[in-house]
Amino acid sequence: MNWRSSSAFILIGLMPLAACFDPNTSAAEGAETGSEDDVTAEGTQGEGDSSSSAGSSEESADTSESTVTGDPDECDASSICVDPVPDGWNGPVAHDVTPASQNPSCGEGYSMTAVTAASELDPGAFECGCSCEATGASCPTSGTLEIWDLDGCSGTPDHTVVLSEANACQSITGNLPTSLSDDGGSSKPLALDWFGMQPSAILGGTCQAEISADIGPAAFEVEYLICEPAGSLPACAISEGLCAPVPASPLEPGVCIWKAGVEECPAGSYSNKVEIYGGIEDSRSCEGCDCGDPVGECTATINLQELDDNDCVGLFTVSAEDCTPSDTADVELATFNPGEPEASCDGEGVAEQVGEVAASEPYTLCCTD
Repeated sequence: MNWRSSSAFILIGLMPLAACFDPNTSAAEGAETGSEDDVTAEGTQGEGDSSSSAGSSEESADTSESTVTGDPDECDASSICVDPVPDGWNGPVAHDVTPASQNPSCGEGYSMTAVTAASELDPGAFECGCSCEATGASCPTSGTLEIWDLDGCSGTPDHTVVLSEANACQSITGNLPTSLSDDGGSSKPLALDWFGMQPSAILGGTCQAEISADIGPAAFEVEYLICEPAGSLPACAISEGLCAPVPASPLEPGVCIWKAGVEECPAGSYSNKVEIYGGIEDSRSCEGCDCGDPVGECTATINLQELDDNDCVGLFTVSAEDCTPSDTADVELATFNPGEPEASCDGEGVAEQVGEVAASEPYTLCCTD
């Protein structure tokens, strides 16, 4: 009951003493006054509630715009306060480093993979080889017989005979110098003389080059896995700093930031720089291998023969490497055998290494001590 309602009760009790007092009028006025006061109190309370609600909304809006959450005054025992991440950089992150034969992994507090990269590029093998093969060469169908007198096969031959048809028995005694004929005639059989033949060079052909290349594969020897927290991080005492989880095994010590490309670490605590890479560009190849032209000789021979009942009967055989005496045999005929080409290539046959291998898609990782 308010204080106006009490006054009305007292006045009603004193009505016999104050006949001129109108209690109904006073009570009504008191009731009306009390009603107005009650309405005013409720309105004030309503305005107070509206203002509080609006304040919570602004505070909530400010919180949603912030990049950090939690108590800004301290970090818990499992976290460390780190400098804010500079503009253009990513983080905070932690990283695991392993040999390429193992698989790096993220750890507690940093469960999300941000970047997979590597370092220490091993280019692998790079050797070039060249082999040359002469193909398509042929042998002449004619050969030249060389004849010396009693002095052996030295100097210029005393007589030569061109055997113009391959694998055919042909006479060699026509138009002989008289010094070679035992009977002093130009068509007599030859005896006590020396026989050889001119080399039979190959004809035509090409040199085919075959390049052998032993290249790579290039591979990194060390793998990096950059890991980031699954959610936002709370603020800490440093202005705009963050409470980052302390990296635990298998992660390396130190909290880091990273950026694509090759960059210098920003000023501040993120000062330990590591360059890592996401790919390999390999343009190596083997080129060249100039084999030149085919050269060589054929395995030609000439069979020296005599005539027996109109048949060519073999006596002995000479080649380009031979000097063979006839002794007492009467040589009258000869047959040229072309043989087979023994060809090679006169080029150097060297393949040249061209191109290079290099790490690509660089990242810069900057970490605290």
